[in-house]
Amino acid sequence: MATRAIIDNVGEASGSDPELLVSARHAALLVWNEDEATHQLIDPLNPAFAAEFVDALNRHLQSAGRMIHRVLEGAARSAEGTNVEPFHGVVEVIQNADDQGAGEVRFMLRDGPRGRQMLLVHEGLPVTFHHVAGMMLPYVTTKEDDADQRGRFGIGLKTLRRISDRVSVHSGPYHFGSGAGVSIHNVPAEPPVEGFFDADRATMLVLDLVDFVIDIAARRLDDNFVTFFLAHHRARHW
Repeated sequence: MATRAIIDNVGEASGSDPELLVSARHAALLVWNEDEATHQLIDPLNPAFAAEFVDALNRHLQSAGRMIHRVLEGAARSAEGTNVEPFHGVVEVIQNADDQGAGEVRFMLRDGPRGRQMLLVHEGLPVTFHHVAGMMLPYVTTKEDDADQRGRFGIGLKTLRRISDRVSVHSGPYHFGSGAGVSIHNVPAEPPVEGFFDADRATMLVLDLVDFVIDIAARRLDDNFVTFFLAHHRARHW
């Protein structure tokens, strides 16, 4: 389908679910091809669109061939092995939240189905389909044209893999994650946590912590949440 037709299709995606699904697949194709037209599209922020977009993007990824997978796996190992402090990825999350206009970032630990988890929440601009690849794949970024943005999106989230073996993102209708290997997949939505997280108003990252950082994190956080105020940090550092 021609790019103009894809743009029109996505732009008109406000009707039935079948129309939204087709539009989501077209948006995934534009993102996969890094088509400049992607920036002209407005995300309908619909759950059916969001889930199909993630599935469609992953289908492109899985059909890319073993050589591309090996390149991506090598890039992921490179990003994860960057010579930075183990919690540097958390700093990148704070910087990304600042880029999205958040006033604060909230942190909390909890017991998850696979062990201890760290939750990071901000109420800056929500995730849209434009961000999904950059959040899950190494060295893919949506920030190249904005010199004022401080977080290195793809690299930053991949450095989180030094402290976590599974990362998921929850924002509006988007609920997706990645673990071992090269994939992006939908995950179950996270329920609201009173005073801490509501997907309609905030973005949350859920990190399944690896063993060696659990004690370190526990010394800094507990099952109550901690708030990091970005305005104070900006005044001191930027």
